[in-house]
Amino acid sequence: MLRFMFKAGQFDKYNQFMTELKAMPKNIVEVYKKADSMMQEYAENYWNEPLTYLIGSGNLESWAVCYGMCIMEEMQWMPTRPISAADFFHGTLEVVDREIPVVLIKGEDKTRTQMERAENFVHRISNKVTVFDTKDFELQGISDEFRWILSPIVMRSAFMRLSIHLENVRKHPLDIRRYYKALDY
Repeated sequence: MLRFMFKAGQFDKYNQFMTELKAMPKNIVEVYKKADSMMQEYAENYWNEPLTYLIGSGNLESWAVCYGMCIMEEMQWMPTRPISAADFFHGTLEVVDREIPVVLIKGEDKTRTQMERAENFVHRISNKVTVFDTKDFELQGISDEFRWILSPIVMRSAFMRLSIHLENVRKHPLDIRRYYKALDY
């Protein structure tokens, strides 16, 4: 996609980005290391909640949906409600309460202000707010102007550690399903 944009004259820093991208394998290892303790803490605190809201926006909105639906629900049987920050104030805000965990998955794109608005609200309402923010992860050799592009890679890498910790704390392997590929439907 970025190469097409470059060829169309829409991404003139393509070559710089591709050069900097070579630093990402080492950065991802550091993301794993830094995320490990925070993800372990989250898993230990919230492994058995009756419902969890996950809020994402921009290029991390689909990650909130994917993680909630595919990992927490399908693989861990944990009820979730993924929601976009843009849609949060159209209903979900009325059902959040002090005891419902809310996970904010913050990136660095143009929708960050939507996430900050949701974050400010949920901190006033819920006692169980967790913020995972790509800004908390150093990306050596990556220019600030490119961080937003890499936010999905960073967050997915961090959440890989959460999957492992949920699996361990819940004593529920990620490959066990009740119905998926077990029943005809």
